[in-house]
Amino acid sequence: MEPVLSIRDLVLFVLGGSFGQEIEPERKFQKVVWLFSKQLGIDTSPINDNEVIYSQKVAEAFSELKAMGYFQEVPVLTKDGQALLERKKKEYESAWNSMEQTAEIVTAFSEINEK
Repeated sequence: MEPVLSIRDLVLFVLGGSFGQEIEPERKFQKVVWLFSKQLGIDTSPINDNEVIYSQKVAEAFSELKAMGYFQEVPVLTKDGQALLERKKKEYESAWNSMEQTAEIVTAFSEINEK
């Protein structure tokens, strides 16, 4: 059985996955993390007020990863961040695969709405 994904690892997955590329501003990033946290059953203790979803735990995990040098300001994963992501993808393979499948569905849905 796979270990439970931590909030920091969830944030890393969102940053490192195709679903996390260039997510700006922070509230959109928070929404994407929230979506995957619901899918994976991870409690991020979000505050949901007037369509704004914010989790202090997610913000702290984001800050921790940045302070450890795992991504740049943009955010784009550094070489060390990419190496950590690859290790975590193996450790939490089913969570990663599930997130990728959801991202494909969301992307396809977004493309349909644009047409």
